Amino acid sequence: MGNDGGSFVQRTEAVKLKQDANSKALHLPKSALTKPLWRTCFLTKEPLEEPLASDGYGHLYNFSEIVELLLNNKDFGNAADVVKHIKAVGDVVKLQVKKNPNGKGGWVCPITGRDMDDGAKFVYIVPCGHVFSESALKNVHDANCLECGTAYEKDNIIPINPPESAIPALQSRLDRLKEQGLRHSLSKLKKDKKRKQGQDEEKPTEKKRRNSNMRDTLVSDTVKLVQQITQSTSAERSAAVASLFTNGESPAPKWNDSFGASNKVRN
Repeated sequence: MGNDGGSFVQRTEAVKLKQDANSKALHLPKSALTKPLWRTCFLTKEPLEEPLASDGYGHLYNFSEIVELLLNNKDFGNAADVVKHIKAVGDVVKLQVKKNPNGKGGWVCPITGRDMDDGAKFVYIVPCGHVFSESALKNVHDANCLECGTAYEKDNIIPINPPESAIPALQSRLDRLKEQGLRHSLSKLKKDKKRKQGQDEEKPTEKKRRNSNMRDTLVSDTVKLVQQITQSTSAERSAAVASLFTNGESPAPKWNDSFGASNKVRN
């Protein structure tokens, strides 16, 4: 406006200011982008608390949040879309971490003592879940966990918060495990629902066969009883015929209501 001491920003100056802002964002230190990944849950962005868990891509979670997600993912809204690959507890591994002895919070490598943060590369072992700095395992030739002695394969050393370049290799591992019927934690995948339905369809057939066998047995027993009746004397025949209706029990006495006593009435 005029005579108010203000000034207009020219278009060229606005464009320059925008370029300067983008340039500053691109030159942010790497730690400013990666440090939150080591201190917050990948699902809820809440501070990490033990017990920790990690998926096949090396993301860190609060294990309690994963359990809540599996029980009712609707409570997490759009955040649940980020972890669609987690469909069971077996899709994550509960991590075994060592707390920082200096009281500063966080966790450290039990071998080298290095802080578990973006300043060093960290990995964990499947299936035991023990966490180490990558340098602690470089010179180890024995494929057994340094903490618990659990045997592991090199393919099951998972980097924590890895770079994007490592994701394809981690995905390939998950694909191979799926072909073997295993989850990330090496637990077994549940049987296919279609297969269960096929088993359920066989049950009526088995029931029909069982009923047929019972019917054949009943007919066979009846034939034997008829043969026994025809081959017996008249007295035995009468008893056998009566057994068809009484199952071998003596007939109940009839009551004479005129006398109020349990006198048998002749037929």
